[in-house]
Amino acid sequence: MDRRRTLLTIHPDHREAVVTLVQRQLQPVHAALAALSGQEREHFMRGWRVLVEAMETA
Repeated sequence: MDRRRTLLTIHPDHREAVVTLVQRQLQPVHAALAALSGQEREHFMRGWRVLVEAMETA
């Protein structure tokens, strides 16, 4: 399994804009997870893990 990553640094002049963009894009995910019970979140995350593993082996 290839788990290489690329790390990058956002120039300070653009950091605030990038952080704002990422927060805006993740807001629906945070809201959805907050609406779930603890057990539902566990099942949701397990489903994501299964999906990622399937995609990595495809």
